Amino acid sequence: MTDSSGTYDVAVSFSGNQRDYVEQVVRACEGLGVVVFYDRDETVRLWGKNVITELRRVYGGVAVRHVIPFLSEDYIAGAYPMDEFYAAMTVSVRRGGDYILPVVMDDVEIPPELLNPAIIYLRAADHSPEELARLVARKVALSRAEGHEPREVADVVAEAPGPRLPRVAPVHFDPRGVLADAMTRVGQVLERHSRLLPDYGFACGVQASETSVQLVLAENGREVWNLALVWSRTVPDSLEVRLGPWPPAVDGIVTVHWDAGRRKGALRYGDGPVASALFAADEFAESLWHKVVDFIEEDRR
Repeated sequence: MTDSSGTYDVAVSFSGNQRDYVEQVVRACEGLGVVVFYDRDETVRLWGKNVITELRRVYGGVAVRHVIPFLSEDYIAGAYPMDEFYAAMTVSVRRGGDYILPVVMDDVEIPPELLNPAIIYLRAADHSPEELARLVARKVALSRAEGHEPREVADVVAEAPGPRLPRVAPVHFDPRGVLADAMTRVGQVLERHSRLLPDYGFACGVQASETSVQLVLAENGREVWNLALVWSRTVPDSLEVRLGPWPPAVDGIVTVHWDAGRRKGALRYGDGPVASALFAADEFAESLWHKVVDFIEEDRR
């Protein structure tokens, strides 16, 4: 649970199969005065909220000194644990230092693009939960002594000095580059989330390239629905979202607009009032995943 200031010393991230070990570590940490974010302790606070958004806020640096991912084969294959990990990695790159404290649960081979081979990690097999908790407590004590207070990333960015700049796009602004990056991110998110669909009776394949991303849903060996993101041939510097049985129909156009507040390009998707909001790449990718889920829920009614 949080302390009186509403902050955490550590947040644990893990797959469900590792819960027994992790919970023992959590309770031992609490006994040593370490303030831990642990999902089961936050049931009331999270009740009624968007759990994905809330967890991204926690693992993405809101009032947390360190994130401890318990890495395993299930973790790497799981959509939700990896979403937490990527949120933490984003903050780690911005903050630097030892924001992420990895613990490897088994003999899984961690891909170098996921965890730099130079990063020191611990193996759970070498430590009982109580021993690991004592190491966590010592690490937290060092962080407290060095003044590593939990802060939102936005606060860190705001502290950086800089002149006032025009609230217009710079001359080197590259909308096609923003769209290409968004397409890459959509492919990553859809591929990761789609691994969960066999539990719901659907086979799901995702193919991504520099020119398109396509998700195909099949049920009982029969292709039933498609989602495609492709470069538009009719609207310059834009993407088309296509949905439905093959061939999928155009659902909306994705264009890039300058977000003056963030000083970066943002995505606008749809027509009319639906297109009024600006999306970051991750938000756009999640909106497309929601369309996949909407189809499955409608199909099962």
